[in-house]
Amino acid sequence: GESVVVDGTVNGNLFATGQTVTLNGYVTGDALLMAERVVVGESAVVTGNLFVAGAGIEVNGQVNGSVFGGSASMIMGKNANTERNLYYGGYSLETDPGSRVGMDLYAAGYQMMLSGSTERDLGLAAAAVELNGRVGRDARIDVGQVQSADASAAWMQFNPSISRYVSRTISPGIRFLENARIDGKLTYTSSIQQIDRLDEAVAGTVIYQT
Repeated sequence: GESVVVDGTVNGNLFATGQTVTLNGYVTGDALLMAERVVVGESAVVTGNLFVAGAGIEVNGQVNGSVFGGSASMIMGKNANTERNLYYGGYSLETDPGSRVGMDLYAAGYQMMLSGSTERDLGLAAAAVELNGRVGRDARIDVGQVQSADASAAWMQFNPSISRYVSRTISPGIRFLENARIDGKLTYTSSIQQIDRLDEAVAGTVIYQT
């Protein structure tokens, strides 16, 4: 439908598609949500895995399994709690302070702005990375060839809805902000050594690869 809203309990799996899909209820199995805009509200609980695809995705609820996302933009809100893994592919992934991934986070796309916590390992392949959250174990970040900010223009052609759902676009490269913390080792691949605050942010070994 044009607008699909699920506020009740689904005893089993949920499959929903439309212009806008909103999940506020309880799903005892897996949830597969596909729409231009997908919203998983703060009261939502998915006891299995969450599969989401669309232009703009917002996740604010509880997922006891893993989250699989593909979109122009995906935001993990401050109340988003994923007990297992987060897998993402698309233009922009943003995790707000307070959001949590209970195991590993793996993502590929143009930009990753991560302020939430990842309890185990982090793996990223992106043009632009901004880390302002905690990684409980090791991190591997691959930014490849550092290009100008105009590199994002090529991604804009990937989906015309990008500009509508992406709150901001960051410049290529890797940046560690004030609250960035990696409790294990960091391995990063880049055309140049470019990360400041490594001694403050990384507890383990830093391995730089061209």
